[in-house]
Amino acid sequence: GFLNGSVIISGNNNIASVHVWNALSNRVSGPPCVVVEPLDAASVAAAVRFAKNRGLELRVHGGGHDYLAHSSWEGAVLTTRRLTTVALEEDNGPTIRLGAGARWRDAYAALPQTTYLAGGLGPDVGVVGFLLGGGLNHG
Repeated sequence: GFLNGSVIISGNNNIASVHVWNALSNRVSGPPCVVVEPLDAASVAAAVRFAKNRGLELRVHGGGHDYLAHSSWEGAVLTTRRLTTVALEEDNGPTIRLGAGARWRDAYAALPQTTYLAGGLGPDVGVVGFLLGGGLNHG
């Protein structure tokens, strides 16, 4: 399928913008060889299919920091940091829809003052990583 977004190849100056802060080792990883920045869910799916069909390891970065450096490496990275949609819907009571790259500051800013959301406190923490346990398997 067609990718709506961008692909940044190693050697491009823009690749430095996807370096992810790693609190555990207090370092920044080396630059990935390629970064895919999809703009919609269909493009995320297309990038994953592309990698799978070619046997490529693809790590996903959810948009916030990467405490354990699971998405920080020198291989291929798919970042959802541009999928920052935040929509408050009131049809059946307040519901907030968040893109995979949204951060908590975006989520809280969209809420009316009388509406509460159980979530992270760090404004730069990615919603997806927080809600999925930091991308860790605790099973």
